[in-house]
Amino acid sequence: MLPANRLTPSYHTLLAKLNQSLKPPGEVVKDDEKETAYSEFFFELANMESICYDVPTVEDKPRSPSSSLVIRQDQNLNDSTGGIVWETSYLLLSYLTSPGVLSPLLSSSVGSKINHIDVGSGCGLLPLALSRSFPTLTTTASEVGGDVLSLLKSNIDAANDGKYNDRNNEAPVQVEKLNWMEYSKLDTQYDLITGTDVIF
Repeated sequence: MLPANRLTPSYHTLLAKLNQSLKPPGEVVKDDEKETAYSEFFFELANMESICYDVPTVEDKPRSPSSSLVIRQDQNLNDSTGGIVWETSYLLLSYLTSPGVLSPLLSSSVGSKINHIDVGSGCGLLPLALSRSFPTLTTTASEVGGDVLSLLKSNIDAANDGKYNDRNNEAPVQVEKLNWMEYSKLDTQYDLITGTDVIF
């Protein structure tokens, strides 16, 4: 497992620096300049070998020692665009972990697990971070196959790091080969389905 250390760029630290640079004292930054700055920010993130993502604390839960995820990226995948974390994953993750978004759904099923599948998981940031933020989720990360499935498995294995939940001694996030266009072949009923950049 890659350690979350100073050598792995932190998404949140880099974003904070960018936001600070866009607020120069006494100056007004034009919207198109902000848009360009954010586009360049996400482009640079996508070109890094790996990124560190600090999993948000949800519902005043104490932060666990495993609250940082290191996600390895591979810009050279030939069979998929899933070798990088796309900006929509960061944005959807930020939205879903905001107070009052997923929490009401998850708290309404106290004591029971919520089956969650992420379609087109790519590097795995979204399903891993949601699983860490909401322990009641039983999460499956899925990809169609090929090199991106290997990358996804590698990131999930590194993040699970031998940890298992109390449900049948399974890892917190499972990986499944799935062509999500063939949903009729699914043998599990899911309560929550997520996916980003799966339709172009």
